[in-house]
Amino acid sequence: MKSALNRIFASKSQNATGDRESIVTVKEESAFVSDGYYQRSRSSRRNFPRNRADRSTNFSRLKTKMYPVFNGNVSRCKICDSKFHWVKDCPHKQLDVNLAEHESDELNKTKKKEILLKLHKQFGHASLDKLLSLLQSAGSVDSETKTILKDICTKCLICHKFKHPKAKPVVAFSHANDFNQMVVMDLHEIDHNFYYLHVIDLFSRLSAAAIIRRKDSKVIVDRFMQKWVGIYGAPEVGVYTDNGGEFN
Repeated sequence: MKSALNRIFASKSQNATGDRESIVTVKEESAFVSDGYYQRSRSSRRNFPRNRADRSTNFSRLKTKMYPVFNGNVSRCKICDSKFHWVKDCPHKQLDVNLAEHESDELNKTKKKEILLKLHKQFGHASLDKLLSLLQSAGSVDSETKTILKDICTKCLICHKFKHPKAKPVVAFSHANDFNQMVVMDLHEIDHNFYYLHVIDLFSRLSAAAIIRRKDSKVIVDRFMQKWVGIYGAPEVGVYTDNGGEFN
């Protein structure tokens, strides 16, 4: 700024007074300033590479020196599966592995098992069907995943300890496959010294009954022979009764 003002005012003084010494002084100062500017520009051009490739290399070095975060691009390592280190500083770079920006390879079996086990616990030890439904909605189910998930749910000790007991069947399987194979007999009291004997076939549910006055085994056998055996024949397998004294 000062040299520029000196040049301007020197030209004015030259036109007005014609003093050569002042002009020379100003010119020397201007020459010194111009020479210094020329030397600095020449030095910077000498240090800066002329080739485009060298320029990019120099610029990357400058970035590395100024900003350490530019040491490499963020990528996920295929071996350690980490995305928190830089490609340049990958601990597995000596193994000559490929580093991908996206996780495209399938997870190995051990990694899948760890993820599915964590998923099983996070959802409160969810059942196999619920976890499969969840994974199917996410589109992440294959045969290997189903096998691993089934193994996890089967071997989980907490699931075995707190699982609900299996429901008992409301209706039992029939013990007879044909009519008059097995019959059931029981004695019911209607009033004092007034009973009826009930006989029912287990297969066809056909029943017969007789009124008796006494809880006596001889009377019961006579009525059974009269109402059932005399009509349908003797049962092929046997007769079921309770432990009442009248049936002993």
